[in-house]
Amino acid sequence: MTIFLLLAIVAVLGAARAMTVLEAARIEAAHPASGRLVEVEGGKLHVLELGASTRQDQLPIVLVHGASGNLQDLRLALGDRLAANRRVILVDRPGHGWSDRPGGVADASPARQAALIAEALGRIGVERFVLLGHSLGGAVASALALAFPARVAGLVLLAPVTHPWEGGLAWYNAILSTPVIGPLFAHTVALPLSVLLLDGGVASVFAPASAGGLRPSCRHPAAAAAGAIRGECAGRRRAQGVRCRAGAALW
Repeated sequence: MTIFLLLAIVAVLGAARAMTVLEAARIEAAHPASGRLVEVEGGKLHVLELGASTRQDQLPIVLVHGASGNLQDLRLALGDRLAANRRVILVDRPGHGWSDRPGGVADASPARQAALIAEALGRIGVERFVLLGHSLGGAVASALALAFPARVAGLVLLAPVTHPWEGGLAWYNAILSTPVIGPLFAHTVALPLSVLLLDGGVASVFAPASAGGLRPSCRHPAAAAAGAIRGECAGRRRAQGVRCRAGAALW
């Protein structure tokens, strides 16, 4: 009986892995890198520039996205509109979108990601800029401003992760951060699970308004599940009356 159970588990994980590989390949083909890959310590960051070069008194605006997403999040929300009259630079944070995270856990902290982003900006000749960070990107933007104050002319934080979170972490974070089990979950179960939860997650994020047919996609299987499950958890938090902190702007 135990042998059959183990074989069944292996079969399910094998099927989930095959689906993950095929779907990840489809997503990558459908959404190629839209910017350029900039060399940084240990790897490359995906950087997208929009708009024309601005006058000397108009500094470029750098947008840093939040968790479980990529630079397209802020491009859709702000980037394209800001680029109508400003130079806009968007960066896939390490391990997101098309950016590497060769250091693994060592490259996960806001301080380390801030240092890599600052290095990438320096490589493309951007030394001083206005910096905007959303959600977890707010923590990265804050770390960058603290580490490189002379380079940040203005700091804008939108719903930033800068204070203790009252709602706790979602269950999948604990799984993904567990040695051995986390990578196994990310590369087998996460993407098929996200397919099941995606529509409900998107609906809960936009509720009570309609999502208008929006269906997001992403590159990394772990991020796919995170986005879908995060939406489900967001709806649950709203139902429980947990409040989110408002964004702040510092100039």
